This record gives sequence, C-alpha cells and structure tokens, in this order.
Amino acid sequence: MRYFPDQEAFAALGGGFSKVGRIINISMGGLAFEYTVFHETEEENVSAEIFLTTGAVHLHHVPCKVIVDEGIDTHTVHRKNLKMLSNRLCRIQFTEIPIDLERELESFISNYTSSRFNP
Repeated sequence: MRYFPDQEAFAALGGGFSKVGRIINISMGGLAFEYTVFHETEEENVSAEIFLTTGAVHLHHVPCKVIVDEGIDTHTVHRKNLKMLSNRLCRIQFTEIPIDLERELESFISNYTSSRFNP
C-alpha cells in the first residue's frame, strides 16, 4: 500500500544531492517524488535521504535503486542563465535496508503519512 505524506516531506538522491524533491507517496518498498532538473545525471543504484522540512525526521543513506525517472510535463524553461529546467517524476525501490533503517521507515510511515491523499 502506498501512503501520502501529511506534511512537506522530501527525498534526495545522489552525490551532492543531485535530485531533491517532494515525496508524492511512500511505502516500505519504495517511494515516488517529483523534482526539477538543474543538470542531467544518471543514477541507478544509490542511497536516499528522506526528511521533513520541520527537521523532525531525517533518514540517512537508505539503499535504493531508481526504477523510473521520467518527465511529467512538456513545459521546459530556457533562460539565458539557466540552460534547461524540467519537472520529473522519480520512482525508487528500497534495497537491502538494514533493520534499524527499516524501523525508522516504519515509524516515518506510521507517524507522518496517511492512506488518503491530502493535497
């Protein structure tokens, strides 16, 4: 079952957090988030950071792999100082999560998400 964050929750991937965006849904198996591309990167097997903007929760180095990374609209912005910006949807699958991180993830889902979408 997929759960929806009750407050602003974010995921970050890659070295230097090359992909950072708002979590759309999450489960014990993975999550989906949307982000804006500032520069193209190819990441497949990475780790994720999961956090709330309040700072109440921050899960570090959650092992995962990218399942899907696709554009979510055709609107692309070209500006003089910004080569290209586009919105993307990234779906990741958690892989071999250590038991301590699994407990933290369970706690995150129990305390900061709901089974109903709350825009």
